[in-house]
Amino acid sequence: MENWGAITFRESDLLGNEKSSIAVKQRIAEVIAHELAHQWFGDLVTMKWWDDLWLNESFATFMSYKTLAATFPEWAIGDGLLSDTLDSMDLAFAEDQLKATHPVSTHVRDPSEISAIFDNISYDKGGALLRMIEDYAGKETFRRGLHIYLKKHAYSNATKYDLWNAIDEAAERRKGGSGTSVGQVAGFWVDTPGYPVVYATKTAKGVNLRQERFLLIGEAASGKSWPVPVHYITGRGKEGLLLLSKTSASIPVKLRDGEFIKLNRGQKGMYRVWYGDKLLAAVGAAIRDGKLKGADAWGAENDLFVFARAGKIPVSDYLDFVTKYCMRCDYPTNENTLSHLVWFFIMLNGTPTAKEASAIISKLANSLLQRLGFERRQGESSFDTLLRGAVISGLGLIGDKRVVSKARALFDGYVAGRQQIDPNLKSAIFGTVAMNGGVKEFEWFKKRYVEEHVPEEKLRFLAVLGRFRNPRLVSSALKFALSESVRSQDTVSIPSVASSNPNAGRLILDWTIRNWPALRKRYPPGTMMLKYFVMNLSSQKESRAKERIVAFFSKKENSDADVVPELRRSLERIEANIRLVNVNKLGEGQRRL
Repeated sequence: MENWGAITFRESDLLGNEKSSIAVKQRIAEVIAHELAHQWFGDLVTMKWWDDLWLNESFATFMSYKTLAATFPEWAIGDGLLSDTLDSMDLAFAEDQLKATHPVSTHVRDPSEISAIFDNISYDKGGALLRMIEDYAGKETFRRGLHIYLKKHAYSNATKYDLWNAIDEAAERRKGGSGTSVGQVAGFWVDTPGYPVVYATKTAKGVNLRQERFLLIGEAASGKSWPVPVHYITGRGKEGLLLLSKTSASIPVKLRDGEFIKLNRGQKGMYRVWYGDKLLAAVGAAIRDGKLKGADAWGAENDLFVFARAGKIPVSDYLDFVTKYCMRCDYPTNENTLSHLVWFFIMLNGTPTAKEASAIISKLANSLLQRLGFERRQGESSFDTLLRGAVISGLGLIGDKRVVSKARALFDGYVAGRQQIDPNLKSAIFGTVAMNGGVKEFEWFKKRYVEEHVPEEKLRFLAVLGRFRNPRLVSSALKFALSESVRSQDTVSIPSVASSNPNAGRLILDWTIRNWPALRKRYPPGTMMLKYFVMNLSSQKESRAKERIVAFFSKKENSDADVVPELRRSLERIEANIRLVNVNKLGEGQRRL
């Protein structure tokens, strides 16, 4: 919490040392940078009312990533960009593609509504929009605008209009500035829920663009157009920035046969891109040949995954693209691709598509593991260190015999005190052992959690309890989560992990419904914790489960104001899951766009 000059932290977000994993170090650094940024955005200048909470949280998110990229360049992936910046944008996309989303600047009428807006829209979408506006206005203009804003409103309150006026004032001073108001562009995005998908089609004269709102389920109403700063680059290195302010427009760039054009250059825009077949093949070939790397490769793969997840294209189309073009990508695309394959494997568990995803996981992860090895090498990049853990986790999930055997040997040596495990691998090794272990391992992890005092280690032992395949052990883990041995702020850890366990879907729903009265008592309004237990239900994928959830929360005694928004979002995701499973269970799947 960013009290003026006296920031408070929970131990796990502050306490670490040289032996901590890179992921934990990054998390601690991000939290510290976020809270320090609040000394300017939140304390020096405070939003006038809760409608503009984003002036605090979006800026703290945006500035924390900038700070870390400058302070720890070894964590950056080109152009001063952290992979966590992309992860943050992904969280924003995931929430904003729902009908139940809300604008970044949302009207708060009653204090009871305040806790509900502390979400991925206020933090992550707002941060992503600031990055897009900075790219559109120019870094120096944006920087000068912030100086004007902070100086003019220091030790006082401000609204979004004060920020837009400051950036426009800086833009007017810039020589050769465009006639389009930066404030108008930013204002539309902040006041409008959702985001667009931009369709790109190659023609003889250039590339035609068309936009409409993207939704995870259902069709968007036609007519609404976002002012989209389309930053692009072609295979010949021609770069440009076009403001797509209407439903359609054209980029007057003639592409040669097989030449790519990458829209959303550097992934600085809050929109997705749908390429026509020829353009998609050209982008894929550029990724395969190393001409598109980093954020650009990440963006193309990420957009295609979401189109498949939403049922707009068959999952098989996504798998074909990955197989053809993404098997030798750089970081973070390789890790992102692996996580998406794992998601399809879990969600479509028991279908032919899941088997196909498993085969691609095996091929991709084993090729990466062959390069990385099991042990950290002296001088290796932080990306390789982080990637190794993801690779081992993926192979452990699909039951790769060599990885399971190696993980077991490392674990046995660790338990016997003969050897240590690299902190960067502990979660992957423990998770693999849990997924392939039984009662003995479960009791050992639980005992170590109770005895451990180091926050990083303690939370790692707790989370792994939700990974066991045996339903009885998962039930025991969920029961343990509500015991006096687990701090109330950590209770959500086990059900959160178990919600992605293919064997625990029904258990999570039963546990949540059965323990809802106790959870409501433990987390009263204002704690902002109760919504996370509802969020865990988003992984449900059966119509009967959705009906149970609707029936349960339709009762007045079970519905709280601070969880209603999350309930709506979760039900949309469940509906999308049901459709995805049904389509792929039947071997169907047709293009929807």
